[in-house]
Amino acid sequence: MAHRIILVEDNPADVELTRVALNSLEEEIELIHFSDGEVFIKQLPGLVLEDLHSLILDINMPKLDGLRLLKDLRRLRQFNHLPIVVFSSSGLQEDKRTAKMAGATIYVEKPHDFDTFFDMVCRIFYSFLKPKKNYALTDRSADPLCLHYKEDISLQPAVSGPLHGRAPE
Repeated sequence: MAHRIILVEDNPADVELTRVALNSLEEEIELIHFSDGEVFIKQLPGLVLEDLHSLILDINMPKLDGLRLLKDLRRLRQFNHLPIVVFSSSGLQEDKRTAKMAGATIYVEKPHDFDTFFDMVCRIFYSFLKPKKNYALTDRSADPLCLHYKEDISLQPAVSGPLHGRAPE
């Protein structure tokens, strides 16, 4: 059975990078993409939400921004326990704080280079895929907005090389 992930992102390049990164993994993944929060909300009644792995959303989107969408989703019973990742180009502490208060499971700032972006998407996926195998997120830093993997695998870029193992053609 495929791991189903919803991506709410308005930047086509980020959508494609996310798709390529997820397709590089040795997992069957179904990526369901929506170009903004308003489109997602309109399609929500028709979506099958069972077996949903996670939801990844951007903050800065037209019409309905990611923070407003996040607040609205956390009010719905079916999104109470779903991991929701804010994956945004904003590095503002205020955005991180607001996302956490709105119910984000984790906030990850989008890297600006391809390899690091690719690596982050893979790490986000595995952090929620295998919590029983020590990939669960823990908060072990002084900064309550900075989450780290157990076993010292951080959401910061991997020093020893990308997690994905290969670059797209």
